[in-house]
Amino acid sequence: MRYSGPPGGFRVREIPIIRFSYPCYRCGKNVYITWPFNEELTSPESLSLVGEVLRKKEYSSLQVVNSQYTFICRNCGTQQGNFYLKTEAMHEASIREPYDYIEMGKQE
Repeated sequence: MRYSGPPGGFRVREIPIIRFSYPCYRCGKNVYITWPFNEELTSPESLSLVGEVLRKKEYSSLQVVNSQYTFICRNCGTQQGNFYLKTEAMHEASIREPYDYIEMGKQE
């Protein structure tokens, strides 16, 4: 993770976001998945880490369902399985650069 800011003050942690398309299991249309990763892109982070910020991004299909973050097909409204998407995100992170960075503040 990249940090910026003065020492001993407020620092910003930049969390890389991997974006990829995955077919909806119900209708087959592409769902655009956006998943946070660690700096080295070797391990997916919990969606709850940046969920509120990420779901406000226009490019993200992340929503809150039953108090949990999940991806929703914008075509048919079907909730997608996070276990399978997390596995696919790990593969995608090994072959592509981050699509975006989410900035999270941290007091030191």
